[in-house]
Amino acid sequence: MAVYELTLPLDDATVEKLQVGDIIYLNGQVCTARDIAHLKLRELADAGKPFPEDLRGGALFHAGPVMKKDAQGKWYLSVIGPTTSIRMEPHADFVGQQGVKVIIGKGGMGDGTKAALQKYKQVYVQACPGCAVACRRPCGRFRQSISDRSSSPWTRTATAAMTRYVTTHRRSKKKS
Repeated sequence: MAVYELTLPLDDATVEKLQVGDIIYLNGQVCTARDIAHLKLRELADAGKPFPEDLRGGALFHAGPVMKKDAQGKWYLSVIGPTTSIRMEPHADFVGQQGVKVIIGKGGMGDGTKAALQKYKQVYVQACPGCAVACRRPCGRFRQSISDRSSSPWTRTATAAMTRYVTTHRRSKKKS
Protein backbone atom coordinates (compact mmCIF):
# COMPACT_ATOMS: atom_id res chain seq x y z
CA MET A 1 0.00 0.00 0.00
CA ALA A 2 1.31 3.42 -1.00
CA VAL A 3 0.15 6.90 0.00
CA TYR A 4 -0.04 9.66 -2.61
CA GLU A 5 -0.85 13.36 -2.43
CA LEU A 6 -2.11 14.25 -5.88
CA THR A 7 -2.96 17.60 -7.41
CA LEU A 8 -5.69 17.80 -10.01
CA PRO A 9 -5.78 17.64 -12.99
CA LEU A 10 -4.17 14.20 -13.31
CA ASP A 11 -2.56 12.60 -16.32
CA ASP A 12 -2.68 8.97 -17.46
CA ALA A 13 0.76 8.13 -16.02
CA THR A 14 -0.25 9.25 -12.53
CA VAL A 15 -3.44 7.20 -12.61
CA GLU A 16 -1.66 4.14 -13.98
CA LYS A 17 0.71 3.95 -11.00
CA LEU A 18 -2.16 3.61 -8.50
CA GLN A 19 -2.90 0.15 -7.11
CA VAL A 20 -5.75 -1.38 -5.13
CA GLY A 21 -5.35 -0.44 -1.47
CA ASP A 22 -3.40 2.78 -2.09
CA ILE A 23 -4.44 5.86 -0.16
CA ILE A 24 -4.74 9.12 -2.06
CA TYR A 25 -5.19 12.70 -0.96
CA LEU A 26 -6.62 14.99 -3.62
CA ASN A 27 -5.89 18.70 -3.93
CA GLY A 28 -7.72 20.91 -6.37
CA GLN A 29 -11.14 21.28 -7.89
CA VAL A 30 -13.54 18.38 -7.40
CA CYS A 31 -16.92 18.38 -9.17
CA THR A 32 -19.93 16.70 -7.63
CA ALA A 33 -22.46 14.98 -9.85
CA ARG A 34 -25.46 12.85 -9.10
CA ASP A 35 -28.04 11.41 -11.49
CA ILE A 36 -29.49 14.70 -12.77
CA ALA A 37 -26.07 16.30 -13.30
CA HIS A 38 -24.97 13.36 -15.48
CA LEU A 39 -28.11 13.76 -17.58
CA LYS A 40 -27.55 17.53 -17.90
CA LEU A 41 -23.95 16.96 -19.02
CA ARG A 42 -25.18 14.52 -21.66
CA GLU A 43 -27.72 17.11 -22.87
CA LEU A 44 -24.98 19.72 -23.19
CA ALA A 45 -22.71 17.30 -25.07
CA ASP A 46 -25.53 16.21 -27.42
CA ALA A 47 -26.30 19.86 -28.16
CA GLY A 48 -22.63 20.62 -28.82
CA LYS A 49 -22.54 23.11 -25.94
CA PRO A 50 -19.56 23.53 -23.61
CA PHE A 51 -19.63 22.24 -20.06
CA PRO A 52 -19.59 24.75 -17.19
CA GLU A 53 -16.23 23.30 -16.10
CA ASP A 54 -13.40 21.47 -17.84
CA LEU A 55 -13.56 17.89 -16.54
CA ARG A 56 -10.37 16.67 -18.26
CA GLY A 57 -7.97 15.18 -15.72
CA GLY A 58 -10.41 15.96 -12.94
CA ALA A 59 -12.29 14.21 -10.19
CA LEU A 60 -16.02 13.57 -10.15
CA PHE A 61 -17.54 12.94 -6.71
CA HIS A 62 -20.84 11.04 -6.66
CA ALA A 63 -22.12 13.10 -3.77
CA GLY A 64 -25.00 15.05 -2.38
CA PRO A 65 -23.75 18.38 -1.08
CA VAL A 66 -26.02 20.19 1.38
CA MET A 67 -25.57 23.93 0.99
CA LYS A 68 -26.88 26.44 3.54
CA LYS A 69 -26.82 30.21 3.91
CA ASP A 70 -25.24 31.86 6.92
CA ALA A 71 -26.61 34.95 8.71
CA GLN A 72 -24.97 37.20 6.08
CA GLY A 73 -26.59 35.28 3.21
CA LYS A 74 -23.33 33.64 2.11
CA TRP A 75 -23.51 30.01 0.99
CA TYR A 76 -21.49 27.40 2.85
CA LEU A 77 -21.16 23.66 2.63
CA SER A 78 -22.91 22.03 5.58
CA VAL A 79 -22.17 18.39 4.71
CA ILE A 80 -21.21 16.43 1.63
CA GLY A 81 -21.67 12.70 1.60
CA PRO A 82 -21.11 10.13 -1.11
CA THR A 83 -24.12 8.68 -2.86
CA THR A 84 -24.47 5.17 -4.25
CA SER A 85 -22.32 5.11 -7.37
CA ILE A 86 -23.97 2.19 -9.16
CA ARG A 87 -26.78 4.55 -10.19
CA MET A 88 -24.25 6.36 -12.41
CA GLU A 89 -23.26 3.10 -14.15
CA PRO A 90 -25.14 3.98 -17.39
CA HIS A 91 -22.89 7.06 -17.73
CA ALA A 92 -19.52 5.32 -17.21
CA ASP A 93 -18.31 5.46 -20.81
CA PHE A 94 -19.60 9.01 -21.28
CA VAL A 95 -17.72 10.19 -18.16
CA GLY A 96 -14.56 8.52 -19.47
CA GLN A 97 -14.96 10.26 -22.83
CA GLN A 98 -14.96 13.61 -21.00
CA GLY A 99 -11.51 12.91 -19.58
CA VAL A 100 -12.45 12.45 -15.92
CA LYS A 101 -9.60 10.56 -14.19
CA VAL A 102 -10.94 9.99 -10.65
CA ILE A 103 -14.44 8.90 -9.72
CA ILE A 104 -15.19 9.10 -6.01
CA GLY A 105 -18.23 7.33 -4.64
CA LYS A 106 -19.86 4.79 -2.40
CA GLY A 107 -20.36 1.11 -3.08
CA GLY A 108 -19.33 -0.86 -6.09
CA MET A 109 -19.68 -0.24 -9.79
CA GLY A 110 -20.45 -2.65 -12.61
CA ASP A 111 -18.85 -4.06 -15.72
CA GLY A 112 -19.48 -0.87 -17.72
CA THR A 113 -17.40 1.11 -15.26
CA LYS A 114 -14.66 -1.51 -15.22
CA ALA A 115 -14.44 -1.31 -19.01
CA ALA A 116 -14.40 2.50 -18.96
CA LEU A 117 -11.70 2.56 -16.24
CA GLN A 118 -9.49 0.40 -18.42
CA LYS A 119 -10.25 2.19 -21.68
CA TYR A 120 -9.83 5.77 -20.38
CA LYS A 121 -7.19 5.15 -17.68
CA GLN A 122 -9.39 6.16 -14.77
CA VAL A 123 -9.58 5.14 -11.14
CA TYR A 124 -12.64 4.56 -8.95
CA VAL A 125 -12.11 5.34 -5.27
CA GLN A 126 -14.26 4.86 -2.22
CA ALA A 127 -15.04 7.84 -0.04
CA CYS A 128 -14.44 7.13 3.62
CA PRO A 129 -17.48 5.74 5.44
CA GLY A 130 -19.21 8.39 7.52
CA CYS A 131 -17.32 11.21 5.84
CA ALA A 132 -20.19 13.65 5.17
CA VAL A 133 -19.17 16.21 7.80
CA ALA A 134 -15.42 15.59 7.58
CA CYS A 135 -15.32 16.07 3.78
CA ARG A 136 -16.65 19.59 3.99
CA ARG A 137 -13.94 20.90 6.33
CA PRO A 138 -11.14 21.46 3.81
CA CYS A 139 -13.41 22.93 1.15
CA GLY A 140 -12.88 26.47 -0.01
CA ARG A 141 -15.07 28.35 -2.47
CA PHE A 142 -18.21 27.10 -4.18
CA ARG A 143 -19.92 27.75 -7.48
CA GLN A 144 -23.12 26.47 -8.95
CA SER A 145 -22.81 25.32 -12.55
CA ILE A 146 -25.62 22.91 -13.32
CA SER A 147 -28.97 22.97 -11.59
CA ASP A 148 -32.40 21.54 -11.96
CA ARG A 149 -35.59 22.45 -10.12
CA SER A 150 -36.04 18.85 -9.03
CA SER A 151 -32.57 18.57 -7.49
CA SER A 152 -30.33 20.46 -5.13
CA PRO A 153 -29.25 23.85 -6.50
CA TRP A 154 -25.68 22.74 -5.87
CA THR A 155 -25.30 19.78 -8.18
CA ARG A 156 -21.72 20.86 -8.78
CA THR A 157 -19.36 22.17 -6.14
CA ALA A 158 -16.01 23.74 -6.96
CA THR A 159 -13.49 23.54 -4.17
CA ALA A 160 -10.32 25.56 -3.83
CA ALA A 161 -8.71 22.70 -1.95
CA MET A 162 -10.63 19.53 -1.26
CA THR A 163 -8.22 17.16 0.34
CA ARG A 164 -9.79 13.93 1.38
CA TYR A 165 -8.66 10.50 2.41
CA VAL A 166 -10.01 7.85 0.10
CA THR A 167 -8.95 4.30 -0.60
CA THR A 168 -8.44 3.20 -4.15
CA HIS A 169 -10.46 0.42 -5.72
CA ARG A 170 -8.74 0.29 -9.07
CA ARG A 171 -9.19 -2.44 -11.60
CA SER A 172 -6.50 -5.10 -11.57
CA LYS A 173 -3.78 -4.66 -14.14
CA LYS A 174 -3.49 -7.36 -16.76
CA LYS A 175 -0.32 -9.40 -16.44
CA SER A 176 1.68 -10.01 -19.58
